[in-house]
Amino acid sequence: MKTLPNNTSGERLFMQHTLDIPPCCPVSGNPLAGSRLTIFYRAKAQVLDILPLPEYIRQFVGGLRKPDGNYDVHDMEGLIIRVAADCANAVAVPVKVYAHLRLKPNQEMCIVARGSEAHRD
Repeated sequence: MKTLPNNTSGERLFMQHTLDIPPCCPVSGNPLAGSRLTIFYRAKAQVLDILPLPEYIRQFVGGLRKPDGNYDVHDMEGLIIRVAADCANAVAVPVKVYAHLRLKPNQEMCIVARGSEAHRD
């Protein structure tokens, strides 16, 4: 997760980034095309760099694994929670992530997750 300085003379902005979620499950092909997630936060010193966000999301295709090979994130709920936490840590403010998922067979699912920055010493 990369950030850029908020160059608005210290003014706080409400930011919204919306991007597509690719099919992540190699078995079901879910989520389907048209699935999206939206990241909301009130910017302070840093904003998310939007260019690497699609590649960041693609790392979850097939599940995100730990160095030992076990799954770290293996479901859509976990993906959305992880995105919220990673974004909050990157921009150092609370973040909400909304996901609207299109799923087989003829289903839709909405997930909302909140991320708070980790305690920093």
